Amino acid sequence: MSQIYLADETFACIGPIVVERDSEGKIIEYVPSSGTRKGIDHDLNPYGYGPFCRFRQAKGINKPGVYILTVNNVPVYIGTCANLDGIWGAGGYGKISYAKTQRNGQNTMCRINNQILIKAKAGEDIDLWFKEVRAGQDARLRLRKKLKEELHPSWNLTKNC
Repeated sequence: MSQIYLADETFACIGPIVVERDSEGKIIEYVPSSGTRKGIDHDLNPYGYGPFCRFRQAKGINKPGVYILTVNNVPVYIGTCANLDGIWGAGGYGKISYAKTQRNGQNTMCRINNQILIKAKAGEDIDLWFKEVRAGQDARLRLRKKLKEELHPSWNLTKNC
């Protein structure tokens, strides 16, 4: 397993983000639907329009910690989780449901998934890195803040937390 050393911390490589493709190798893009034919939904969050892609990462890694997403080995997004599989598995960033696109849904998941789609379409290398932190949410938040201050990841919109 490969590792990177960033801001005095060691992160293990969970692996590359591999988006779903069709039989011809084209990335499958989609926009979730409510199942109705009402047209454009005006109750979407600012990032809920998509398009989105599907992927599954961190299967079976049920650990708390801090994760870093890199594009071509450059850190672009840093986050915390109570369960890596829960946030990067089938129910998290890798599958945007209609509920996530709503105003009270998951703005960040929509935005990050769309960014992953854009980078994947451009042929960029996207990897997920992880450091287990069992000391509690406060410890994870402190580490995320430290990493954000030192690495300035471009996909993190808030710089203070």
